[in-house]
Amino acid sequence: MLIKDFLLGENFNVVDEAASGNEALDILMLNDYDIILLDIRMEGMDGIETLKQIRRIAPSTDVIMVTGYADIPSAVECIKYGAREFLEKPLRMETLIEKINRILKSREEEKHLREIQVDFPTLVMYKLQLPLSTAKSAITLLNKGLENIVTEKQKELLEHIDQTLWKIDATINDLVDLAKFESGNAQLEKLPVNMDELVPAICAKRESELGSKNINLSFLIDKKVPTIEADPEKLEKVILNILDNAIKYSSPNSTIKVTTTTIHKEVEGNLVPYIEVSISDTGVGISPDVLPYIFNKIKPDYSDKEKSTGLGLALCKLIVEAHNGFITAESQIGQGTTIRFALPVNA
Repeated sequence: MLIKDFLLGENFNVVDEAASGNEALDILMLNDYDIILLDIRMEGMDGIETLKQIRRIAPSTDVIMVTGYADIPSAVECIKYGAREFLEKPLRMETLIEKINRILKSREEEKHLREIQVDFPTLVMYKLQLPLSTAKSAITLLNKGLENIVTEKQKELLEHIDQTLWKIDATINDLVDLAKFESGNAQLEKLPVNMDELVPAICAKRESELGSKNINLSFLIDKKVPTIEADPEKLEKVILNILDNAIKYSSPNSTIKVTTTTIHKEVEGNLVPYIEVSISDTGVGISPDVLPYIFNKIKPDYSDKEKSTGLGLALCKLIVEAHNGFITAESQIGQGTTIRFALPVNA
């Protein structure tokens, strides 16, 4: 099946095809495009030279480069000229769809930020996502292409660079989300959510981190909790932020407990049902002087032995409150921390 036919079957608007770099540039002079899928190896004008010209003619168009293991040096060249993503041969269509959707979502978010006229620092942070995305793709290519060439030490260095880029990207995403929630311009995409299924599925994404410290994840999941209306992508941020802190400050061979249950809270004289999720660790804990500020963006100084939560919990609070819920924390030095958040059943 041709790529065009596949994308049309997935309801993408595939406008044009070109058999060569020159033909592609001729078409580009007459039309605007969100994304171009470009092969590095082409007859006549190659993909790198075509990419250079695309950047000159249509600097706002995103380009996904198609490359093979033998094209690693060429892929590095493409980074210099602003390729957004890379796809390896043979093409996996699910990966192509994932990359296209990620770029389209990013373009839509940037457009939204411009429309609501966010402050300049927020826009700058958002702009940093493009080079980071490119760098992450490049490191992935290098890891695969140099797998049997680099030494173990060099491999460790590449993995460290990869992890660092992902952390920077996560921080920038948190900062952008914080700005959107604080300005009242965040958009929730609510869907029916089964928390008894969602919570364990999200926690499973940290299997590697848990395994590296031999931390046991203990679940107490109430299978009878009702379905709620919530944004699953935003809830994933909340759960992973809390879980990441629990993992970071837990000792090796310890246990983190995750529970879901139904609670009731009095609101304006009525008992309102909420789904509560709690994550408890037995780590270093947070001092009473610091605990009241952990959901703030700016927190008091921490000692080396106290838990530092960065921006993550501030974002968690904004996301939970945007769902008309609430979040709390309990902690004792040397005994650990429990963070609970609750979302209304009838939001």
